Amino acid sequence: FSLYLATTFIHFNLGDISSMYFALGWPQIFTSGSKLETRSLIFDKLGRYLASVTKSQIFIWSSGQHRVLLGFHEKNSNLLESEGENREVIFDSNSNQIALITSKGFLQFFTIVQGNEDLSDFQFSNEFHFIHLSPKKTVRIEWKSSFDGGITCMSLMNEKELLVGTKEGTLLRMNWSGEIKEQIDLRVIHFAFISSEASSNTKNSPGGTNGSEIKTRLTRANSMTSLPTPNIPHLPSPAVFLQYSNELNLMGIVMENGTAGVLQFSGRSLSNVRGYSFGIGGARCLSLNPKHHLAAIGCNNGEIYIYQLVGIKYTRTISLSPWGINEEYTGEVSCLEWTPDYCCLAVGWSKRGLSLWSLYGCRLLCTIPQLEGTRTLRLTNSYTNFSSTFSNKEPMRQGVNSLSWGPEGYHLAVGGVGQGDLMQFSFVKSITTSNTLNGCERILMMGDDRLLLLSYKGKELDDIKWRHLQFPTTYVTDNWPMKKIEMNREGNLIVVAGRRGFTLYNDITKRWKIFGDSNQEQNIECVCLTWFKHVVIVASRIDPQLARKSKNQYELLFYPKTHLDASSLLLRFPLPSNRTPLFMDCNDQYLILFTSHSFFYEYNIISQIDESTGAIKSIQLELLNQISMASSVVSSPLSFTLLPSSSNKSISGAHGLILQSSGTLVLSNLESNSQVVLSPSVEQFWISDSSHPQSKSSDLSLSNTLWAYGALGLQIWFPFDPRQVELLNVQSTKIMNRDTSLEFDLEVYPMGFLPELGIIVGVTQFVDYSFATDYPSFDLKIKIHPFLHSILRHLISKRDDEKATEIANSFSTIPHFSHSLELLLHETLDEEKVDNVKLTTTEELKRVVSFLNKFPHFAEVVARCARKTDPAIWRQLFSVVGSPKILFEQCITDQNLIMAASYLRILQFIEGHRESRLCGLKLLEESLNVDDLDLASDLMRFLQPSEDLWAEGRTPEEEKSQVSEIGITPDDQEYYLQELLLARYARKLLFQQQLKKLLHFSKRVGHDLRTWLSREKRRAANLEIQDTALAIVHVQFNLPYPETMEPPQSEKIALPPTSPWLYNNDATYNEPPVESLNFLLKEMLASGCQEWALILATTLMNIPQIISILKESIHLWKPYQKLLQAQACGGYRGLNQFLQENLQLSESPLLS
Repeated sequence: FSLYLATTFIHFNLGDISSMYFALGWPQIFTSGSKLETRSLIFDKLGRYLASVTKSQIFIWSSGQHRVLLGFHEKNSNLLESEGENREVIFDSNSNQIALITSKGFLQFFTIVQGNEDLSDFQFSNEFHFIHLSPKKTVRIEWKSSFDGGITCMSLMNEKELLVGTKEGTLLRMNWSGEIKEQIDLRVIHFAFISSEASSNTKNSPGGTNGSEIKTRLTRANSMTSLPTPNIPHLPSPAVFLQYSNELNLMGIVMENGTAGVLQFSGRSLSNVRGYSFGIGGARCLSLNPKHHLAAIGCNNGEIYIYQLVGIKYTRTISLSPWGINEEYTGEVSCLEWTPDYCCLAVGWSKRGLSLWSLYGCRLLCTIPQLEGTRTLRLTNSYTNFSSTFSNKEPMRQGVNSLSWGPEGYHLAVGGVGQGDLMQFSFVKSITTSNTLNGCERILMMGDDRLLLLSYKGKELDDIKWRHLQFPTTYVTDNWPMKKIEMNREGNLIVVAGRRGFTLYNDITKRWKIFGDSNQEQNIECVCLTWFKHVVIVASRIDPQLARKSKNQYELLFYPKTHLDASSLLLRFPLPSNRTPLFMDCNDQYLILFTSHSFFYEYNIISQIDESTGAIKSIQLELLNQISMASSVVSSPLSFTLLPSSSNKSISGAHGLILQSSGTLVLSNLESNSQVVLSPSVEQFWISDSSHPQSKSSDLSLSNTLWAYGALGLQIWFPFDPRQVELLNVQSTKIMNRDTSLEFDLEVYPMGFLPELGIIVGVTQFVDYSFATDYPSFDLKIKIHPFLHSILRHLISKRDDEKATEIANSFSTIPHFSHSLELLLHETLDEEKVDNVKLTTTEELKRVVSFLNKFPHFAEVVARCARKTDPAIWRQLFSVVGSPKILFEQCITDQNLIMAASYLRILQFIEGHRESRLCGLKLLEESLNVDDLDLASDLMRFLQPSEDLWAEGRTPEEEKSQVSEIGITPDDQEYYLQELLLARYARKLLFQQQLKKLLHFSKRVGHDLRTWLSREKRRAANLEIQDTALAIVHVQFNLPYPETMEPPQSEKIALPPTSPWLYNNDATYNEPPVESLNFLLKEMLASGCQEWALILATTLMNIPQIISILKESIHLWKPYQKLLQAQACGGYRGLNQFLQENLQLSESPLLS
């Protein structure tokens, strides 16, 4: 057989690959009624119960979506005195028993007996009141037995046994009845040592890991033979902390003297145990990560050291020190625990604070705010509105005693120091769907009751936001927690699967669809999900009773999106026996299934269409190929992406991208079984898919780009050609490794990229404090980073200007395109600088400038970049990019006046003060032509004589020549040109009767209004008394027409948003209109503008002034009288009657 490959990428991943967790909403407080401090708490493995203990009490809570207190037990005083107070608690594997360690070294066993009372069975007087909750049965906690053995710590080993440590240094294996099955003295165990100093060098760091080291396993005897002498001696000491990993058959151990290590078992027996010490001191607790083969050790200095269990190598340190927070504030690490999918680490400190970290050290959550006086140079932002007034609202301010993750990691329960109540944080986690993350709608977050989709409309970056989709309550109640999710290739259909069954969401109709028959829903246990067009494909576990008859354990179910019922099932297809589906994907033609033992199955999907409805009426599967890749695909890969071969016909020459559990990203040749390591310590990766239905022109130009994020930051390979990577050095197509322009803040985690916008989307935790709540709320803050400039620079350095131009043109419509070009020039300049004062002109800089010159944004890009650099390199920069005066003229031609203004300081520095002043006058004329008064105001400040002539970097001779230019007097031609420009614009405003704008203009440019009015009183300021003049004043100043003869009140009247006279938020525009009118009246009278003064006095109902003007200018009375008679308002009609009765004028003028 041959494996037929379509022209698209087939991307598989496990449902829990690199899930990042972010708190959402307010912390919940669960009160048990006890005032005693919670010392220990833990969720059981089956998701049924949460146990918490105080020094004398035991509480059992429900462990589902909602927390309900089911049972309670309090020890009597005699038992407390004889056996001690409660210290630590664990469940057995069946959640039927709990074991307690007391302060006096007793191991106590209690049985959990379920009662008959349902706490969720509410009774309401009205029938329409109904709450559908899953049953919450009460429980009884019954004492079973005690074991006095000086117990110090314990850990669950298997279904029937647990491991305990004693104060004598003995390790015991016992059952849940307290019977000792086996014991061993820790002093007889040989510990191989590893020095933390030696293991922290570059050879053992993640960046130095090679392929052979990645494949090394702890079980290989020679992996520990070359370890150096430890820097911390491993002395025999009792164990104080134990954690057993059934997946690795390893047990983490912390000794009383502060040393830590792991014990490797041979089977389940303690007879042949080997020990490996991490070689560090001050350890207090640890947590094993079997998925990524890691161990996290919490120490008394408040830091967490991460060790790789493959060869026992130190990899990194997790610390709050980059934020200026040390052990003085936090104390020692009191507890830590990986999330259920082992992707994130929760850490609690004894004195203060709780935090959450990604696999490679991104801080996802921290309850400790940025402390005053502890800001560092690198991290100056803390995403919170915290202030000292909110100190008492900080969660876990007194420290953390214990913490535990709930089912699927949606909840984190925390017991705080000095607190009897439990605090629970709710989380949403990122979900990677099977298809590549190249669309905004494919960046998903899933919570315990909702789905968050990142969406946007158009290309405005401000429109990117989260959409909250609530899961159907009926489905969530019966099938919580949610486990699987998948979206179709068009991005408008989503399937979500919980404990049983599944539900569909249609983004077009905005509705959810669930099974009508709950029995059918409960018969489906989803393992994998994918879409075939509008048909959902479910890999389901077959009921054990039916599986015995058919010998098949799993089957594929094909359901249409329109109807979820057994009657609409399109196909039920049994999968091969003894094969567990791990992940699958479909490209609307072929179905690829990856199973246990590294088997690939490829099926051709044959569908029949109903001609009348266009819907699929039946489906058949045809097996095309079955391939075992056990030799080329490591066991339990985190992700696998199948890349098409050049022929697109068979598996010959095909490649695959494999993300191994160790975090190593590998390119594998599926024909030769050869592998090339691309990068170590990778958390997640993306590869663009140009065949996606939502792909745009910008997507196509980046259709062969590989992105990876992990300990080395964000890395990009472009163009990514598997054949080139194999033949050449892997770094030949690598653009960046910790590129400073794309380096994310240590609190921002990249979630995916949006090629159509040219950005990478990151998410950070925002903590919002409020006076109205006892604790802050947690939210998700979106952070974006452009990436176009890095790709362009890479292509230009490879002298592929044609491809760079093609890509740039495809992105030319995005809003931040010019900013990306600016970043391209800015980064090139940063590398060309010598001691920040000298620029070395290289061929690369010239090529970048030549490339930028192809775009109309060139002058703008140069101006923005230059103003952000040291003026000392301006001369050298513009010797390459061209004359700043020519670029200034280009900006004016393009009517980009703001950018033209940016060149004035540059011209002042390079060309001299007089040349920059002439250019400033030219720009002032242009700004007045387009009524840009804000720019005109800025230019007037620039044109004022100043002693600061940017002499920095100039020679003494140049400074002397400049001094001769400073002598600017009112007789200068430049000064008169400036006054002429201002006067012309003032005349224009007077001709247009824009009094408010004239007043605003005079104050913005700092010019005396009276001078202009005096010059124009016989020209532009000469006004005929007419109705329009009075109306213009009322409209411009938003002044209502008077109904009485009372003067208007001197109060601030807000202008309507749509007013054509509202240009900005300047104080002149927002000051009370009566004050503005009084000021204008005063200026008009002083300038002799009687006509305008009469109009202004009328609007102000200043009757004495009206009479005075009319007596001085008798010829104005008749047109003025006609003006008042034409008004409809009562105030002006009354004014007209008052003047006729009281105005004493000679007859001749009145009759004329």
